Amino acid sequence: MKKHLVMKWVFYICIASFFVNGMIYLATKSNDSLISLLSATGLGLIMGIGALLTRKSN
Repeated sequence: MKKHLVMKWVFYICIASFFVNGMIYLATKSNDSLISLLSATGLGLIMGIGALLTRKSN
């Protein structure tokens, strides 16, 4: 598998995790859900940048 394809799918999983954690946080206002939401955002940002960089290098 190409690096770009793997990073793209991890990015999609991060987006899905962001929405699920956001819904959980809105329902419960739990600090644990907020930490999960922020970590999904950070990981998604890193993977998105990585996917763009690997696409440009091909």
